[in-house]
Amino acid sequence: MILVIDAGTSRLKIAIMDSSYRTIAFASEAVAVSHPFVGACEIDMPELWAQVITLLKQLRQSQPQAFDQIQGIGITGQGDGMWALDQEGKPVRPAILWNDTRSKSLSIPQLETADLNCCKRGVTPNFAGGNTLILRWLKEEEPDNYRRIAHVLHCKDYLNYCLTGEIATEASDASTAMINIFQKTYVKEGLDELGIGDMVSKMPPVLSSKNIVGRVRPSVAERTGLPAGIPVIAGAIDVIAVCYGAGASKVKDACIILGTTLANGVVIDKAQAKEPYTLGSILCHVPDNTYLRLMSTLNGTESIEWARDLFMQGKTYKEIEEIISPLKPGAAGIIYHPYLYGERAPVKNSFACGSFIGLRREHGAREMMRAVYEGIVLSVLDCLAYLPETGDSLIFTGGGAKSNLICQMVADATGKQVKRPNEEELGLLGIARSTWEAIKSDSEGFEPDFDRFEPNFNWTKEYQKLYRMYVEARQGFTDFWQERDKEEEK
Repeated sequence: MILVIDAGTSRLKIAIMDSSYRTIAFASEAVAVSHPFVGACEIDMPELWAQVITLLKQLRQSQPQAFDQIQGIGITGQGDGMWALDQEGKPVRPAILWNDTRSKSLSIPQLETADLNCCKRGVTPNFAGGNTLILRWLKEEEPDNYRRIAHVLHCKDYLNYCLTGEIATEASDASTAMINIFQKTYVKEGLDELGIGDMVSKMPPVLSSKNIVGRVRPSVAERTGLPAGIPVIAGAIDVIAVCYGAGASKVKDACIILGTTLANGVVIDKAQAKEPYTLGSILCHVPDNTYLRLMSTLNGTESIEWARDLFMQGKTYKEIEEIISPLKPGAAGIIYHPYLYGERAPVKNSFACGSFIGLRREHGAREMMRAVYEGIVLSVLDCLAYLPETGDSLIFTGGGAKSNLICQMVADATGKQVKRPNEEELGLLGIARSTWEAIKSDSEGFEPDFDRFEPNFNWTKEYQKLYRMYVEARQGFTDFWQERDKEEEK
C-alpha cells in the first residue's frame, strides 16, 4: 500500500492505493483560499497541514489494516507561488499562490531583457505567479518578511517538510523557479537581474521526482498513526502528475487539463526543449530526458461558473448544456475572452480582463453562455498554436472534461480525436505511479481507459475562423487593459 496526496488550489485529496493502482480508501476536504486585497490569493500554511492530519486520521479510522500497510508516500500539489519558511521552519506568512497577480504593480525596467536572458539560460521566463516576482514584491512591500525567509518552497515541498523535516524541492516544481532545466541548478544571474540575488542561498536542493526526500518522522507517526520511517518521495507539480497519470509520457503526447486553470502540455525531448521560446514554460517530466512544453493559462472553468451565476443561476451544468448545444459554433456572433484573472499564456499580460464582443439586442443568456464555453475552447486553440506538433489525438482531463459538450467542442475545434481518461483522480494516479516506481522496482504498469470523441471537420473550419477573430479582437485591447487598470486603482 502507498499513501498519495494531491494538494490542489481548492481541494485537498488523500488516498491509499495498492500496487494495482486501485483506490482502497479516499478522503477529501475543501481548502480555504483568502483574498486580502484585489489580485491576492493566499493559503494559511499551518491550516493546510492540519487538514492533512485530519484526513489521515479519517483514512486510518476507515481502513486501519490498509493504513498500517503503507510502504511509501508521494505528494503532488499546486505549482508556482511561494511557500516560505523561516530559520525555525515556521511559515513566514501565508502562502502566495500561483494565480496571485499582486506583482503586476512592480516596475522592473529590465524585466523584458531578464526574460530573454532566461530563455538563453535554459530557464523559464518570469511571470506574475512565479516565486521570483513574488519575492521581488515582498522585498519592496514586506521587507521584514523578506529578511525572515530561510527557505523558498512550493506547496508539496512544504508538506514533505512537515512529514519528514527535510528541506528540498524537485525538478518539475523548480522548473519555474529560476533553475536551468538541463543542469537542475539555480541561475543566480537571473535572480540578480530582479534584485533578489541574495535569495539563491534560500532555494532548496533540487531532486528528481522519484528520489526519496526523507522519511516520516516519529512525531508525525505518533500524531497520525503512519508507520515511522517510511519513505516520502520528492513528488511532482500537479500538472506533471496529471499528465503522467493520464499516460502522457512519450514525445508528442499531448495533455490538456481543464480545471481552475487551463493547462495545455506537449511532451518533448531535450533537443526541442533547447529551442528558444518566450511564452509559456518547460517543465522537467518524470521520465528521464523528457520535458513538458506547457501553456498554462490563469483562466479555466471559473469562467463557466461565473457565467452560470450571472446568466443561468440555479441551473445544473447538464441543463445549461442542453440549452446551448443546439447553437452552432459562433454563438450567434458573440466572442468571449476568458481573462478574468489577467493572463499568462499565450498572452502574458497581468492587466488583461474578460470581455464579450459582438453583442446585439437579440442576444440573451443562451448565446452569451455558449460564447463562454467557446471562449474556453478558443483559449485551447490559442495555446496549441504556440506548442510543438502533437500526435493525432489529445488527452483531455480535469473537471471541465466531465462535460461531453466541451470534449466534443475541443475535438471539433482542433480536428483531433479527444481522449478522456475514465479515471477522475489523475493527479493521485500519477503520483502513485511515481511512488511505486520509486519504492518497488518491479511495480506494475498501467494503461488508462478512455472515452473517445471524434471531430466533426465541418465545424473545424468554423472554429478556425472564430479563432482568427478572437486573436484580432484581443490584439486591439492591449492599450485599453492598461488604461482600465489605472482607472480601477483610483
